[in-house]
Amino acid sequence: MSLVLSGQGEKTSPLLRAARKYSGHLSYPLALLGLCWLLALPCSFWRRAYFSENAMLPGQVYTTFGTAAHMDAMLAVDSVLAAGANGRAQALARAFDALGLDTEVQRFSYDEVPRIGNISGTNVHGILRAPRGDPGEALVVAAAWTTGDGASNVNGVRLVAALAQHAREQRYWARDLVFVVTDRGERGIEAWLRA
Repeated sequence: MSLVLSGQGEKTSPLLRAARKYSGHLSYPLALLGLCWLLALPCSFWRRAYFSENAMLPGQVYTTFGTAAHMDAMLAVDSVLAAGANGRAQALARAFDALGLDTEVQRFSYDEVPRIGNISGTNVHGILRAPRGDPGEALVVAAAWTTGDGASNVNGVRLVAALAQHAREQRYWARDLVFVVTDRGERGIEAWLRA
């Protein structure tokens, strides 16, 4: 510490004298070095250390879920239920189309499932394409028409429709969102994954 600073009444240290003497000459090269450092930051050799966009997501939270448009999407699922068990997949596909999703209906069947027998059903999925970002990555939101014990899961399907409506209103998504409504629970999602 005594090499840099000098106390009152003491002789100035040699390092401090040299810094004062050459400060005018050193300021320009140091400023140029700092500018070169800033220009080198975007180069490829800095890719090992990156700033993740996921770290910024907490600042983008808005509490806009639950508007009238989301309730209308939930009511569209109620009209799907009026179509009955046979027509509900086509009716849900029309509801997903109305939300602006790329929609497909998948029919599947399994023969001789152990302890269950033959299973067939229909899955519906809608894809909301991200306005920007990599199309190779997606987030899947899934719900089944029935729960594991056979009870109706209408509220889960209604929530998927409301989330699809909410996601369609957002502009900052960087990943595709896939909304899947499966028939026959786990067997339906397995069939969807294998397709």
